[in-house]
Amino acid sequence: MKIPTKVTYSLRLMSCLADHAHREKPVGLKEISKKLGISLRYLEQLVVPLKNAALLKSVAGKYGGYLLTREPGQIKVGEIVEVAMGPISLINCLENNYECKYLDVCITRRMWGLVNSNITD
Repeated sequence: MKIPTKVTYSLRLMSCLADHAHREKPVGLKEISKKLGISLRYLEQLVVPLKNAALLKSVAGKYGGYLLTREPGQIKVGEIVEVAMGPISLINCLENNYECKYLDVCITRRMWGLVNSNITD
């Protein structure tokens, strides 16, 4: 299993904003693009779901850009991952509405549930 580029770039973007959190002024995407080596167009796509999830906010204007909505230590990696790619569910039977005919006798579902919980936590 590989983590998609969308996830790794979203994590890099959020980490960059976390590094600038002490400045309390917005960071422009052009600056982030240069620093991280990620195209401006791709960053523009990444910020939309992060903004919709209230993990970052935009500030308009000449000196505008993006800021985290919370202290960096209060944002979990799992939140960013789920915004970028959707809910983390390692196997189908961990999804809420999945119906499995082996659910009552499955000996590995609990193990997968623990692995999934450790990843999301």
